[in-house]
Amino acid sequence: MEKQTFKCEKCGGEFKKKSKATGTGAGCLIVIIGVLLIGFFPVGTIIGIILILVGLGYGSKQQHFWVCKNCGFKFEREKKLWEF
Repeated sequence: MEKQTFKCEKCGGEFKKKSKATGTGAGCLIVIIGVLLIGFFPVGTIIGIILILVGLGYGSKQQHFWVCKNCGFKFEREKKLWEF
């Protein structure tokens, strides 16, 4: 597999991959509420599991982009399924 390289349109430098977490604190709060509800069987358990899954989705969002090593110019990129 060939490594993908780009040249910066501003300075001609090379780009590197970067990621930035954009999740909110609301995701953590939703997970905590979900964990507390799991003990109230059966309805609380179902709602708790749903809230945990929703909270994990909100809390783990990331933005992926390319950044120039020289000047710091950046633009968004799509994350591949196999990237972590």
